[in-house]
Amino acid sequence: MIYPKQHRSSKELREELRHIYAERDGNIPDLTKLDRRNESRVTRILIRAILVLFVLSLASWGGFFLWSKGMFIEGKPLLASIDAPMKIRSGEPMEYAIRYQNVGRVPLASLEFKLNAPPSFHLISADPPPTEGTSWTIGSLTEGSDGAVIVKGVFLSEVPSTSALQAFFTYRPANFSSDFQEILTSQAVISDSIITSAVTGPGQAAVGDETTYTINIQNVSQAPAEHLKCQVVLPQDFVTTSVIPAPSAQDILSWTIPPLKANGIAVFTIKGRYTVAASGEQSVTAKAGIMDKDAFLLQTQSNAKTDVKGGNISFRVTANGADAAQTANLGDTINASISYGNNGDDTVQDLSLFLQLDPPDQKTLPVEWDLKTLGNGTRKNNTITWDKTSIPALAVLLPKAAGTIDFQFPIHSTIKEGMADQFSVKLSATYSQSVIGAKLTKRTVTTSPFTISVNSNIDAKASVSGIGPLPPKVGQTTAYRIHWDIKSGLHSLRDLSFSTNLPPEVKWTEKTTASAGRITFDPATRLVVWAMDELEKDKIAADASFEVSVTPQKKEIGSFLKLTNATLVEATDDETSSRLSKGIDILTTELSGQDIVPKKGAVAP
Repeated sequence: MIYPKQHRSSKELREELRHIYAERDGNIPDLTKLDRRNESRVTRILIRAILVLFVLSLASWGGFFLWSKGMFIEGKPLLASIDAPMKIRSGEPMEYAIRYQNVGRVPLASLEFKLNAPPSFHLISADPPPTEGTSWTIGSLTEGSDGAVIVKGVFLSEVPSTSALQAFFTYRPANFSSDFQEILTSQAVISDSIITSAVTGPGQAAVGDETTYTINIQNVSQAPAEHLKCQVVLPQDFVTTSVIPAPSAQDILSWTIPPLKANGIAVFTIKGRYTVAASGEQSVTAKAGIMDKDAFLLQTQSNAKTDVKGGNISFRVTANGADAAQTANLGDTINASISYGNNGDDTVQDLSLFLQLDPPDQKTLPVEWDLKTLGNGTRKNNTITWDKTSIPALAVLLPKAAGTIDFQFPIHSTIKEGMADQFSVKLSATYSQSVIGAKLTKRTVTTSPFTISVNSNIDAKASVSGIGPLPPKVGQTTAYRIHWDIKSGLHSLRDLSFSTNLPPEVKWTEKTTASAGRITFDPATRLVVWAMDELEKDKIAADASFEVSVTPQKKEIGSFLKLTNATLVEATDDETSSRLSKGIDILTTELSGQDIVPKKGAVAP
């Protein structure tokens, strides 16, 4: 059956759709969206609660840290300062005031500070005294309260120099559980000292004239000055004749000064002559310092300058061609020479030359005197004299005239007890100068001394002993022991070595002994070396040995086989720093000097 088509109005259609899609509350959903996610109301509430708790937690912990570290303290509760002296002089006592005040609104539950001072600052006293070391425990400090610590001390520093004092405060406000710190630094510029120095001397001087220098060291403070020392540096070509008072040390011109009271002065006088090598401006320098334990802290220095004019006479002594410090070996002969001349325009008369050899400590000279080698000079004790009696040319020396004297003095081959191992060489001259219209004036001039040091001896030897067929036989192997020996000498020796090369036909057996050091062998160079770091002069001896072997051939019948080439012994003298050497001849199968074996070492059939 076919039902007729029914026609519905638009209103009916909307009602029908509403009936199909409407929610329980009667609302039509938004059908323009393809999907829809249902959210739980409980979930939304939990998420919001967690976020709120997280923010509150952050705020709580942040507040705790900020407040516990004092970031919200209203200003600094502690006001501290260091009152330092305006001018600081090394060696002068002075006072520092370390002040503190509670400027906060709450009490300080605890307060302490430590004074950090450089080693150059020496604490004399403190008011109040420190609790321990250089630390003060102040304790609590109420609101508005203040206080101070007065520290008295002295800087012993070089001038000029810069130093610093530091106060390290630690405090805790009453309403906090953590400590706070404050650091104060006071810079100290030491540009002056309580010690001054002055050197006075002539503005001009002539070679040979007696010249005087005076050194004044003064304490310009109102407090005593202690632990003072003075050092004077003289020109190289100035020879002293007297020093008042006597210096504290012989090797350097220096004095330990007794304590100087306020404005006290120490005076030192030096007299001497400029040698013929001096010319032009010469400077004498005085240095004054404070001794802090073993350290010399320079406080002041001053100098005097003298223009030195050369004299008419020029002269010079040389030993082995030099007029400077040198060394000589035992048994050497020193070739010496004196050259002299009149460089002026006036005649020189009665020139006398005196060569003085001075050993230290009143010991005897290590010189074997021989009048035949003194160039017509005469000797009295350790002085050789040449004058017009021995050399007539010295009676009158005309302008521009010159001459030379050659002589020798041998060194002993051994240094005996009481004999010096060094001596100084100094030449002086006296003469009269003739000037037209004036009287003769007698003058004395000298040269700068130099030292000759005697090197230690090397008492070393080499020997050989045989083990096996003696004399060696063709086709049979004989072993030989090479012995090296050295005895202690005049001085200690360092970097000591024996070295030799083995001939190609000699075999190294690797058997060695050494009382000190060690023996090595290089197969490539065939070099045998015995090396020692040191042989002290008080040690009796040292020795070493090594073994080699040979197997003679028929062509060697009747000949002596060479076991080693020449041996070189080298060492450094610990006193003179000279490098010494000695050669020892080759060793053969002849077994020279060995009494316990046959003397004949020629190869047998």
